[in-house]
Amino acid sequence: MASMLSIKTQFVSLRLYPSVRQVSINGRMRKLSPKVFDLLLLLVTRPEQSLSAEQISEALYPGRPIHRSRIGVLVYRARRELGNLRAIESKFDLGYQIRA
Repeated sequence: MASMLSIKTQFVSLRLYPSVRQVSINGRMRKLSPKVFDLLLLLVTRPEQSLSAEQISEALYPGRPIHRSRIGVLVYRARRELGNLRAIESKFDLGYQIRA
């Protein structure tokens, strides 16, 4: 299989295969929407960093104005796909971060 990014936390084991846009969550291959995949890839490549809704918006929707509520919905969908709502942490006034 293609190159892989991996993160294991107390909430989820996640393997992303960016070149083929596939993901394994807790050992099971899953099909995600393109934006949920992109969000997880963004968070996994910056595990120690909180990303604001604006940073996420700029990375996932470059050059398009996106309301922060749309980012909130995207984060919720990613949490639901991961099977644990606590896997992505919301940090007050800082943004979102994969939880270690």
